[in-house]
Amino acid sequence: MAGSIMVTFKTKLLSELTSIPGTAGVKMSFGDPGENALKENIWFGRIFNNEHDAVALKAGRRRREENFTLEVYVEVGGTRLTPERSETRALELGLLIEEYLADNPKLDGTVDCLLFAVVSGMELFTSSTTDGPLTRYTISVDVKARLL
Repeated sequence: MAGSIMVTFKTKLLSELTSIPGTAGVKMSFGDPGENALKENIWFGRIFNNEHDAVALKAGRRRREENFTLEVYVEVGGTRLTPERSETRALELGLLIEEYLADNPKLDGTVDCLLFAVVSGMELFTSSTTDGPLTRYTISVDVKARLL
């Protein structure tokens, strides 16, 4: 077993999000799609606040709890959109992620050691570009695991 579930968690979450109804035509990627971005994108950003705490103080091998936050980005842009429509669409896509995690906080038990994943915060920002408005909706997902 690895010393962290970060990569396993991201891999499984990406697989699950790809199969959610309503995400057809959305570019899903493990990291920033860069120049390969489409008008609608969902991708993973940084993981931060990764902390490991001993579950119990005792002699011998100790189990640890891993706690971290994953940034999930929803980006929407396009020349035919108003800023309001761009933000509305980003929130619609974000709601699919929120609802999936609300219904599946353990990712259906398919990630070893995962206790739960929950949405813990959000941020919304729209900028004007030569290609129309570009909205970035950041969803913070808190993850807790018990490592052996």
